[in-house]
Amino acid sequence: VLTDGRHWKFYLSRAGGEFKQKLFKEIDLLSEPISFEDIELALHAFLSKAEIVNGSALREAEQYLNSTRRERVMRNELPLAKREIETQPDLSLVELLVRRVADAGHKISDDEARDFIHESASRSDAQESFEPYPDSVPTRPNRTPTQASKGNATLVLRRHGKVVARGYTNGNREFIVLEGSRAVAEIQPSGKSAKRVRSQLISHGTLRKDGDGYLLTKNHSFSSSSNAAVVFLGISASGPREWTPE
Repeated sequence: VLTDGRHWKFYLSRAGGEFKQKLFKEIDLLSEPISFEDIELALHAFLSKAEIVNGSALREAEQYLNSTRRERVMRNELPLAKREIETQPDLSLVELLVRRVADAGHKISDDEARDFIHESASRSDAQESFEPYPDSVPTRPNRTPTQASKGNATLVLRRHGKVVARGYTNGNREFIVLEGSRAVAEIQPSGKSAKRVRSQLISHGTLRKDGDGYLLTKNHSFSSSSNAAVVFLGISASGPREWTPE
């Protein structure tokens, strides 16, 4: 990565060719037509330790580098279009992607957008680089959190006295929240530290809108119990205090 603080240039050093041909992504923090939160999400995809360790950052970089300019725009805009569904439910993902790509200076048809969305979901399933688009996950609004693996003590998170989530600490000292756990609809100002994580989970379909909140569609690993508590309660919270034995 080369940056002067404002301009960010991402290169895939292992790629062949001249140095300039290794460039796969550029971001200008002051001229991008997206919010700083969206820019942070893009930076996280390539700079997060977790994304680097699990190989997702490298796979995404290779895919960006091997794409045409228009395909790169589509790849850039797809996660943002997914996030817009939350604020513009009257529009489909296809319509949102077509509009965002047009705003970026490229024209694509509804069929091209639809095919790209399906191909991205299929590629993600095969490489496990990110969660499939929410529509590929069946809705089970009445399910309850599944149990932890044998040998791991299950902890519960309560809101207004009612259990809303279950989880446990695994052998790697990560905190695993179980599928079926429920998160509040909004992050309050005191819980802003979890806003980026929440946005990622929603855009990837790991948190799916359900009634007056969000439903966790599969088990998910958090860096700490406190981080998980803030994501699900929407307020500043201490994990050791909020997660209690079932």
